[in-house]
Amino acid sequence: MTWFAPLLAAIILSAAKDPPSRSAPVALPNDNRVPAGVTVAGVRRIRLVVQRAVWHPDADDGPSLVTEVLGEEGKTPMIPAPLIRVLVGTRVDATVRNTLADTIVFFAQCGIDCRDSLFVAPGQTRALPVRTSRPGTYSYASFLYRGGHPYFESAAATQTGGAIVVDSAGAPPDRVFVIAEWIQRFDTTKVGDDERLVMTINGRMWPHTERLHLTVGDTVHWRIVDASGDTHPMHLHGFYFRVDSRGDGATDTIYSAAQRRWAVTEEPPRLGAFTLTWVPQRSGNWIFHCHKAVHMGGFQHAHLAEERVDPIRDTTHDAHTTDAEHIASGMGGLVLGIEVAPRPSAVPAAIAVSSTAPPAPVAPRRIRLLAQRLPGALGVHGYVVQGGDSAPARDSVRVPGPPIVLTRGEPVEITVVNHLDVKTGVHWHGIELDSYYDGVGGWSGAGAHLAPRIAPNDSFVVRFTPPRAGTFMYHTHNDEVRQLVLGLYGPLVVLEPGQTFDASTDHLVVIGETMSSGRRVVGVNGAAGARPMHLAAGKPHRFRLLNVLIDDDAEVSLVDSANAPLVWRAVAKDGADLPVAQRTERPARLSLGPGETVDVEIVPKPGRYALLVRGYSNVLIDVDVR
Repeated sequence: MTWFAPLLAAIILSAAKDPPSRSAPVALPNDNRVPAGVTVAGVRRIRLVVQRAVWHPDADDGPSLVTEVLGEEGKTPMIPAPLIRVLVGTRVDATVRNTLADTIVFFAQCGIDCRDSLFVAPGQTRALPVRTSRPGTYSYASFLYRGGHPYFESAAATQTGGAIVVDSAGAPPDRVFVIAEWIQRFDTTKVGDDERLVMTINGRMWPHTERLHLTVGDTVHWRIVDASGDTHPMHLHGFYFRVDSRGDGATDTIYSAAQRRWAVTEEPPRLGAFTLTWVPQRSGNWIFHCHKAVHMGGFQHAHLAEERVDPIRDTTHDAHTTDAEHIASGMGGLVLGIEVAPRPSAVPAAIAVSSTAPPAPVAPRRIRLLAQRLPGALGVHGYVVQGGDSAPARDSVRVPGPPIVLTRGEPVEITVVNHLDVKTGVHWHGIELDSYYDGVGGWSGAGAHLAPRIAPNDSFVVRFTPPRAGTFMYHTHNDEVRQLVLGLYGPLVVLEPGQTFDASTDHLVVIGETMSSGRRVVGVNGAAGARPMHLAAGKPHRFRLLNVLIDDDAEVSLVDSANAPLVWRAVAKDGADLPVAQRTERPARLSLGPGETVDVEIVPKPGRYALLVRGYSNVLIDVDVR
């Protein structure tokens, strides 16, 4: 089975459009609450069937797709595939029946000793080996096989992926969320034609993904399973979560207390999984979503309806929608909405932990942040911080936006002024703040008290007090694909009281989109070309690495003249200091998903080095250490 992972990367590039079947059943979304099968004499008996079905990934009465699915015999088929969930050590008797006209290759990645696959011919039923010797979170799926080869033209449009959970005794209650994607060319007769993209969580795309209702103080456990074959940096607004395990779908590592860490964005391996625990501490509306803007883009609604839309150039939808309409259709795909209710009779945390009077109010630091643009159909957008009483020129922009440097525990009041010709909003990524200021216009807040999008020539005041020092980011959360590509993002650094930001030893490396000759490319600090860095030898230097790309991971390395990596020490992830046991020296090379930040430290020796950033295009920066 080890050949399958690289194979899938090729499979998902294209898909065929087969004619719908008039007799195909309608597949239901699977919320992964009810495990498949029945237990007989201590054995879990599961009977699966592969068939074609009609699927409504958006509303029940919305556009439909016809696709291959997995279901249980005698039951309505479902997307994602039925949840296989048993206690560790349970014997599983599972079979798969193939009702299709094609052979299928069925594979289950289900434990450290299991990388099994089997071929199931049309009309055939075969046993599916599922081993349960190790607790963990795993995945399984299938694809078509024609003419002695995997049928590349259908795999990405096949919704046969699902989760396998092997529970340890006494495991706390949790939820399982399976990520899937459907990709098909608009014109399947044309190689390389534009692709239709629909992405789902538990069989639904936003806004019809499940709405999660929590209460302040709840302890929440989730299992995130990637059955799509792509990577998905999953980001939680407003709170940190603890990463409790990670796996590649075939194996799973359940972390010890020393291995756990805190994050606001986590990217599982392709076809892999991770588990998380978090506690909502503030009420209001929040979201959990893939931070690849393409994967949460509202254009997916048009793609589902077979409408071609260029999410970078098209602004007609955004210009003619209310906030309520925009929150429903301006986002799509991989987004979960979370509504956190106050805990009845809750005592405010500041009072509950101390019998002393709260500290006297401190006057907030005031910042005026302007969203502006250059002329032209694809004119560069950017943020500018106003200095003094005079506003900068309307065509003054900076990509990325200027570093906003704050101090832990000191309140700030940021007035965001919109000088664009479309609505916008700013999300304070990684910052623990009240929902109303979180930046998702039409959603942030609670009940009828929802923050609006910021209209052209209007402004919105954001208030928060950063509770921890670290590396964060601020960026648009409206029409994300277009506005991020055009430059609406920037770094945010929170320092400890008494510290000052020293750019000679504290280096921001902001990886995001930039425009070059009318096309988007990877930029570092706004430049697609080399901007040399000059470092003093023998001094500690901190590199703050941020990825704000819309659809791509970034490989970052610091190498010598022989292309060998130097050694740096990881110190923080997503603004949270790593546990002491994890602040280790390691080769200066890492992968960074969109929405992730990583802090590393190094004491360089004299020499000439290079900072390499590899994405869909590459950037090389000379580093001169003297």
